[in-house]
Amino acid sequence: MYPALPKMIFVIYMIMVALLLINMLIAMMGNTYQLVNETQKEWLRQWAKIILVVEQTVTTAERAQEQIKYSEEMKDGRRALTKEKEELQQLRKINKMKRQSLMNRKQDTRAVHNKHTVIVEEAKYGHINI
Repeated sequence: MYPALPKMIFVIYMIMVALLLINMLIAMMGNTYQLVNETQKEWLRQWAKIILVVEQTVTTAERAQEQIKYSEEMKDGRRALTKEKEELQQLRKINKMKRQSLMNRKQDTRAVHNKHTVIVEEAKYGHINI
């Protein structure tokens, strides 16, 4: 009697389901964004609390003495925080040693060639041809 009516109801139903699923996806993404945003704000809040506690445990005179240790006077009389040259040189040496150590470890471990793992030391002494 009405052969097109069930098909029409089914098409309308499928369109409504698709729209509802898209709406639900958008709502879930918005909720996730809100949670991430709140987490970032909480991190900043906790960091501010830590700074506040540290500042409250140090007196103004002690803070001024520490500032003098790690600062240089500028032409206008204010002080600018700087690291000492020796400290920077030590940091550079440490970083250079770390990089060199990492490269040595990479060279001394294993090499991969033709899907077979061989020890680099064996290749150096001619035990294995690479």
